[in-house]
Amino acid sequence: MISSSVRSSLQVRPCTAADAVAATQLLFAAGPELFTYTFASSAEKTLEILTKAFAKPDHAFSYSHAQVAEVEGEVVGLLVSYSGALKTEAENRVHQVMPGIVPVWKVPGMLLNLTDLNRVKQPVPVQDYYVLCVAVKPELQGQGIGTCLLSQAETMAALEGCGAVALDLTLNNQQALRFCQGLGYRVVQSSTTPRFERQTGAGGLQRLVKPLVV
Repeated sequence: MISSSVRSSLQVRPCTAADAVAATQLLFAAGPELFTYTFASSAEKTLEILTKAFAKPDHAFSYSHAQVAEVEGEVVGLLVSYSGALKTEAENRVHQVMPGIVPVWKVPGMLLNLTDLNRVKQPVPVQDYYVLCVAVKPELQGQGIGTCLLSQAETMAALEGCGAVALDLTLNNQQALRFCQGLGYRVVQSSTTPRFERQTGAGGLQRLVKPLVV
């Protein structure tokens, strides 16, 4: 339930490139271990890469696939999501965006980490819908904004004819796990590698799924 303090001014709208700075702060906060590992960079440099890339259209963590929640005109929440049928295409487009954003000398380290991350990640069935990120500013968590954003994802999934919504959480993110389980999501698989555990400290990834009632 959305709290009365935010209900009157809460608005969820499609994200634009102009939201990149505010949105990527939320995106990074949702999985700092994953993003620093993916880009083989410090937190500061990773956020810089994310911000530049987010403003480019149509790839896996682009504004094109995002919704933002605003309270009194301020971006306070973020949802990035797409169908399983679109996921592979969106991820492949990341490779088209990175040249010119990521220094060439970073590429070998990124490829090594991405190869390992691909061993940890689970495929998403094309008939399902995937939530890459749902995030809310810490000071406004617990007031129903995250619930509203996930509900938005489920509505979009249903409109696209998807049978379930899937998302991934790191094993150490118990707060997010409790939140998602409270909304009907259930853990269906967990995976990790020794390198992933050692480099991220996140333990591994767990896939949560919520079937949609037609």
